[in-house]
This record gives sequence, C-alpha cells and structure tokens, in this order.
Amino acid sequence: MRIASGAAAGACLLYGLILVFYSGIHTTFLAFWFLAAAVLGSVCGLLCLKRKKDNFVRVPLWVKVPVLTIAAFGLTVFVVSEMLILVSMVKSAPKSLDYLIVLGIHEDGMYQKEELLQKRLDSVLSYLNENESTMVIVSGGSGQGSDIPQAKTMYDFLVLQGISSGRIIMEKRSENTTQNIYYSRLLIEKENASVGIVTSSYHVYRAVGIARKAGISLVYGIGAPVDAILLPNFMVRECAVIFLEKLRGNL
Repeated sequence: MRIASGAAAGACLLYGLILVFYSGIHTTFLAFWFLAAAVLGSVCGLLCLKRKKDNFVRVPLWVKVPVLTIAAFGLTVFVVSEMLILVSMVKSAPKSLDYLIVLGIHEDGMYQKEELLQKRLDSVLSYLNENESTMVIVSGGSGQGSDIPQAKTMYDFLVLQGISSGRIIMEKRSENTTQNIYYSRLLIEKENASVGIVTSSYHVYRAVGIARKAGISLVYGIGAPVDAILLPNFMVRECAVIFLEKLRGNL
C-alpha cells in the first residue's frame, strides 16, 4: 500500500507537469493531477511514519471504516466508468445509418478545441462519403466571443468538402451535450431512425447514453481520435462528468 500510493503520487505529479509543458496551465482538469499527487503523497507519508513509530496514533474504527468505504466506492466507480469509456471507444458503427449527429464543443478555452472539432468533422466526412444515403445533423450553438454557431462552421466545412447541402441539417441552439442530442432528436423526421453520434472517442459512452435517455433507441457511437498525451486527462475528467450526469438523471 505504501509503495503503491507513493508510485501513484509520482505518476500523477509527472503527468501534471507534462500537461503544463505540453498544453499550458489553463488545461482543463489540470489541478486534479496535482491534488491527487498531494493526497496520495500524504497517504504514503503517513504509512511510512506509522511503520517507523510503534506509538503512532491509531485511527479510530468509526473513522477508518467510513473513509475506507468511501474510498472503495470511489475506486469502483472510477474503474467501472473507465472500462465503459474504453469499450465504447473501440466499438464500430454499422454502415448506412439514417442520420449522424455531430456534437459541437461548448467548453470555451479548452486546449485543442478546434483540433478536436476538426477530427470529429473528418470522421463525419469519411462516413458520409462511404454512405451516401446518410443524413447529418450538425449540432452546436454560439460560444462566448463568437456570434457564429458551431453548426454553421461545421455546415460550411462539409459543403466545402463536397457534401450536398441537402444532406445537412443545422441545430444552432444547443449549449451542452444534453441539448445537442435532445434538440437534434427533434429534427429527425423518420420514426425508429438509426443514428450515429459523432464525438471525440472519450466522449462516446456518455453521448450514446444521453441519446438513449432522449428516446433514440437505435443509436451508435462514432469516436473521433484524440491527442494521445491529452487522452488520459480527458478520460479521467469524463469519469467525473459521467458520475454527475448520473446524479442529474441524464444517463
């Protein structure tokens, strides 16, 4: 336990420093890695101190049991969530879906926001070129500092790449993932339509879950690639967001 907590603290600290140099101090969820390193380092220090001192103050059972229970619960939630995220990342969608819904990125200031969105569009473009009967809904409203909805930006890109405007539907009101999907669902005219949700790979599990909650039964995820260095950060952050969405009833 002592060695494991020390190694985990070192790994969290190292990854946090890598993120600072790679993507800057404003990287989303950066503080988590340094906080985790501090907590795990403290645990390691306490275990080392306990080993050296026989008269080390023992933690009362009524304190230890709840703390260990909460820790075990948190670890279980984390492991299960990450497994679900990983499984969703590697699943493939069938051909000739009726619709694709492309999710915009609403978090202003997110590092590589444009690159993430571009990779989603590249995935959409590849699918549409191979499945000419599929319609696409580009979903995303205006963010801070911009009057142009992301849906319009995505629409312009796809048309420029040769996709017929008649195959593209714009949803320009949404401000988060849940709204992306619920508003887009209102634009689907065909009953029992098969739908592919196009988003970044780490985001597929949550997006598909929200789509099912919204009443889209035949739904599949199409994950766009993500920078390998940033992926662990996004995946851990996604675990926390999934837990919150469960509490809110969106999943």
